[in-house]
Amino acid sequence: MCTSLGIQSKEGNYYWGRTQEFDIPLDYYGGLIPRGYEIGQTLTAFKARYAALGIVINKLPLLADGVNEKGLCGGTLYFGNYNKYITEDRICEMGKKPIRGEEICTWVLLNYASVADIRANLNKDIAAADTPGSFGISLPQHCMFMDQSGDCIVIEPSLEGEFKIFDNPVGVMTNTPPFDWQMINLENYANLNSGICPGVNMGEYEMFSPGKSSGLLGMPGDYTSASRFVRVAYLKHLADQSEDQTAVEDMFHILDSFDIPKGVVKTAGPSGTQTTHYTNSYDLKKRQCYIHLYSNRAIQTIKMDEKLFGSDRMHIYRLNEHQQIMEAPEIDY
Repeated sequence: MCTSLGIQSKEGNYYWGRTQEFDIPLDYYGGLIPRGYEIGQTLTAFKARYAALGIVINKLPLLADGVNEKGLCGGTLYFGNYNKYITEDRICEMGKKPIRGEEICTWVLLNYASVADIRANLNKDIAAADTPGSFGISLPQHCMFMDQSGDCIVIEPSLEGEFKIFDNPVGVMTNTPPFDWQMINLENYANLNSGICPGVNMGEYEMFSPGKSSGLLGMPGDYTSASRFVRVAYLKHLADQSEDQTAVEDMFHILDSFDIPKGVVKTAGPSGTQTTHYTNSYDLKKRQCYIHLYSNRAIQTIKMDEKLFGSDRMHIYRLNEHQQIMEAPEIDY
């Protein structure tokens, strides 16, 4: 039940962020994977062409989201029921490398420099395999990527041995149904606006307007993927354009609208509930991650240190899981 979006600042710089929801408890860390690092835990081992920084799972070089040294940024989101995975053997017969669903984002960020690079090479290089991994299956996933030019795409493994690549002009993504369906569904909400609906005279009866935000009556507020897609698209569209100084903060204000409290969404998964594990934002120019956790709303940051690009090891950053509450200082007046 993840939600993601990208925005452009008034100064022309780009930011990308997402919420991460799951009903499986996972250990998240910050991670910096250097150039030339051997990725051996994936279905097909490979060496990182570019350094990348992001959020990794269980201290492994498995990126849920991240940004690489070239400013390509993005993340992987759940894509149940529409993924078309095939066997490793069939993929190898196509002359491609087999990759599990949960490994697609890691491959992209460590191998491609831009969205144009993804378009040109993704379907030549890899395909999604049905080989189970540490999750017991090859997770059904799709991804959204954005680069420093603002070019933005969604990639979906909805063809056997191939990815559908969609241009993403609205710069948002949720989960299923597929992206092209979500874009068509968005047209059903063309009436939404940030204004106030006028009152109506019905004969001798003057019906007053509901008032502030009445232009948004009908905007869906539930947690289904289709509803979240509409909501995040309109929140992004209607919000004031950010300046660089406030862009990360503004991203969090939008994404926090999708925060799921524990117990609100019940599932059959190990946790019994789908909840927001973390919310984060990336500055593509600075190649820097900002994140807050469900258990700690204070924003933490992970910076890309160019001195580590050629390191011979992966660098792990512990995220503070305990709520940090600052005491307000008394002032003289």
